[in-house]
Amino acid sequence: MSIVWFLTVIFGLLCGAIYYLLRGKTPRQLFLYLLVGTVGFTAGHIAGSFFLPSFPLTLGDLHILEGAILSFGILRLAEWLNA
Repeated sequence: MSIVWFLTVIFGLLCGAIYYLLRGKTPRQLFLYLLVGTVGFTAGHIAGSFFLPSFPLTLGDLHILEGAILSFGILRLAEWLNA
């Protein structure tokens, strides 16, 4: 497993945990937000590396900005669909 994918999972879990601290209420939501945050960050990283390969705001090969934006967007959508 590459360090980029390891960091992708770590940052995805971090996005999900932050969102849970801000908006979550139940343990079920914690699991949902951690999962959705990781999936969203991974999708954002992949989209960023595909569409913006030479974007200057990266951590090595990891597209943090794109991953965080898509992660929080999908987390918001998951909260809206879960309500």
